Amino acid sequence: METREEYNTHSEDVEEELVEKRRVQVIECDAAYECWPCVGGLLKLGYEFNAQGRLCDKSTGEVAVLKDPNPDDIEGKIRIARLLTAIRNEIPTVFASRFSMKFIKLPLEKGCEGKQNGFLIASADLTTNQSGLVVLIEGFGTAGQWDPMLVLSEGLELGSQLWCVSKCINRGWAVLIMDASCSCTSRKNVRLKQKAVGEAEDRERGSDYGGYDTKCLHFCWGSCLQKLVDIWERFVLGLSVQKVAIIAHRCGGLLAENILKSAAACDRLKAVCLSDWTLSAMPCEAWWHMAVPRTRHWVPSARPCGAREKTRNGVRCASAGTKDPRRIPSSAADDMLGFIREMFDSDLGNVREPHSLPTV
Repeated sequence: METREEYNTHSEDVEEELVEKRRVQVIECDAAYECWPCVGGLLKLGYEFNAQGRLCDKSTGEVAVLKDPNPDDIEGKIRIARLLTAIRNEIPTVFASRFSMKFIKLPLEKGCEGKQNGFLIASADLTTNQSGLVVLIEGFGTAGQWDPMLVLSEGLELGSQLWCVSKCINRGWAVLIMDASCSCTSRKNVRLKQKAVGEAEDRERGSDYGGYDTKCLHFCWGSCLQKLVDIWERFVLGLSVQKVAIIAHRCGGLLAENILKSAAACDRLKAVCLSDWTLSAMPCEAWWHMAVPRTRHWVPSARPCGAREKTRNGVRCASAGTKDPRRIPSSAADDMLGFIREMFDSDLGNVREPHSLPTV
């Protein structure tokens, strides 16, 4: 097994090899409506978000109430599917309008000519902020939302990343939002919406709440992982900010884990917050020892948010204050950001015991 000195030396060599990779030109879109191709779908369906972030009828102002469609109500299922698609496409523009966030269009890889460019959503101060950077990663679905069904039924505060982004910006941190959706799944899943909504209440039957077919995503998982690691190596590591944190929900944790493998020796990565996911690596792996002090896992629990829970695979766990995994990011947002603040303020060589995980 590698010693820490050998591991750090190897990491420095890899860091030098990545310098050329990071010199990737990105296209910043100042006008959201100029470069986001799916704007206005929600209004066309007769809905909009009100000031409280609830979906409502644009003509009457009444809050939309989600009702489970009858198994035989095909039209009802299709209507919900269309709403989910419209919400998925509308949320990025909400970030642009409320927080003046920008879209960053990623260049197409060789051999992908003709396909749609990938996007990141970033705060306006991404390249200049020196206080800290928080990267949000959702495993399934689209950047900007944790769970579209929660957005549809209970509003932006619970189902989207809006509240978390607002808190980060108020703390003076830059924000970068990215997702794992690969370009091949987005088009294929247009034909799977009806099936996805019909199965949304049972994730084991093939679809998640975002309307994405999980079989397709698992088939393309290698490309999803590669996409996120490439973005991290080419873009995030090229920024000048010296304090970086990750908040990853559900399968986004697997992506964060792979980022940790390539960046654990990077002292700029100060904190990793996982919800409904824990590290799967074994303690014998060298990067694991570098990652564990920086990582916390918020688990479904009815205990008060932040209460100490049983350690999982060496990673300290805290109660999310809810038993519903979908609600963890919104329920535990303050606790996660408190942990990030402590890690940003601490020396990684002498990590302090975080207040958010009291000893019991």
